[in-house]
Amino acid sequence: MSLAYLYASFRTKHSRVGRLFETITVIGAFAAVAAMLMVEEPISILISLGVSIVCVLLILLFRAADKVRRRTPL
Repeated sequence: MSLAYLYASFRTKHSRVGRLFETITVIGAFAAVAAMLMVEEPISILISLGVSIVCVLLILLFRAADKVRRRTPL
């Protein structure tokens, strides 16, 4: 089973929790980018970059799971 299918089935069973997780991820991505633009220390920039990359990967997972949810009756 793919991770997108597993998340799609979780999102179908627990819609509020899934929606909350997706919203927090998007807010975290915006906050990481904003922090990256505001700080001057290299380590803080690298941490913000890592967080933003993880958030973007999760958003791509959410997109793939949404395609699976549309295609497959879970």
